[in-house]
Amino acid sequence: VTIGVAVKSAVGGAMDLQQNQTSIRHFMGVGNAGKDKNALDSMANDYSSWLVNNANLTPFSTAEVMAGGAKALTATGGNVAKAQQMIKRAEDMAGLMGKPLEQAIDALMDIELGQYARLTEFGISAEGGAKGESPEEVLKEIDRRFGGGAEKLSQSAKGKMSTAMGKISSSLASIGTAFLPIMANMFDGISGLVDSITPKITAFAGKVAEAFNSFAQSQQASQ
Repeated sequence: VTIGVAVKSAVGGAMDLQQNQTSIRHFMGVGNAGKDKNALDSMANDYSSWLVNNANLTPFSTAEVMAGGAKALTATGGNVAKAQQMIKRAEDMAGLMGKPLEQAIDALMDIELGQYARLTEFGISAEGGAKGESPEEVLKEIDRRFGGGAEKLSQSAKGKMSTAMGKISSSLASIGTAFLPIMANMFDGISGLVDSITPKITAFAGKVAEAFNSFAQSQQASQ
């Protein structure tokens, strides 16, 4: 049973990792359209590795940080340095306030648009527009309030436990990656089988319906 649970966890983690890596590679290409495929692959792999290592040092899971990393990459137009800065800032905010990482990232994405309503969830009241605070001023206030929060949390007992569990999950996901090609081929086979038998099932169902209809008509005629 224990081995089964471990394999399930490994494969599930690997699937999540693959999904997030695919999103990151896509958005890396969108934001850096002038670069060739090899360069984009390398950039996406490096960024993904940074996100995994970062997740292991924070109260957030690898899946959360990877998904947030894809969002941040979209918001920054494929600028890796700015995306990393956004992730760190979001981790400080969400960690200290006990909020989901995605919520902090959404709030930071809104700031770029001059929209500050989501910041009230983090205790910050700001106004946009010509007479309001600029995005730079708001970010400076966020850093003043929350800067270094995730790092401090990582030193707590719960933070250290999160780091240990994160490393275990990352290791299991790496192991599970080896199973993904096998599972992909298996699912392709299942899909092909379903495609091949569906017409036969449909035809059989049609004949059953036709026979039932004929029987019902004959019964009505005999009454």
